[in-house]
Amino acid sequence: MNKSQCFIITGGPCAGKTTTINLIKDLGHNVKYELGTEIIKEGILFPYENRHKFQMEIYKRRKILEESIKDSDEIFFLERGYPDGEAYYLIDNLQPPDFFNDIDLSHYKIIFLLEELPFFENNGVRWENIEFSRKLNQLLFNCYLSHNLKVYKIPFSEPNERVKLIFHFIIKHFPELKFKILD
Repeated sequence: MNKSQCFIITGGPCAGKTTTINLIKDLGHNVKYELGTEIIKEGILFPYENRHKFQMEIYKRRKILEESIKDSDEIFFLERGYPDGEAYYLIDNLQPPDFFNDIDLSHYKIIFLLEELPFFENNGVRWENIEFSRKLNQLLFNCYLSHNLKVYKIPFSEPNERVKLIFHFIIKHFPELKFKILD
C-alpha cells in the first residue's frame, strides 16, 4: 500500500503545467517534474519516432519515481501521472498496455487537469499544436475518470489564480492538510 499523498497536475502540451508546478514548489511543496520532457531533452528517444518505446521509458522512470516516495508521509505534486501514458497511446490510435489497469493509484488524491492556454508556444521540446493539446486533454480526462479518480478542470487564468484554485479544491476535500497558499 502506498502511503504517499499525490496531487496530479496534468494537461496537454502548453497548458501551463510547469509554470503551475514551479509556483507550487516556490511555496515550499514537494514537486516531481514531467518525465517526458526530461527524456526528450536527453536527445535519445522521441515520442513522434516510437510512441511505445517512449512511453515504456516514461513508465519505467515513473515506477522508480513513485516507488521512491511511496513510503513517505509527505504530500507531493506530480507533473503528470500514470494515466497520462494511456492517453498518449490513445491519441496515436494505439492500444495501451494492459498493465495500466493494474497500477495502484490510491495515492492519487485529486487530479487537476489544466485547460489549454489560448495560444501555443513552442519551447524547443514541443512538437504538437493546439488541436493536439485539446484532443489530449479530453483523453486525459477520460483516462483518469476510468480509474475512478476525482478530476477537476482548471480553466485558463493567471498562474497564481490557478494555484489558488488548486489549493481551494485540496482544502475543500482535505481540510486536515496544511498548505502554504498564495495571498
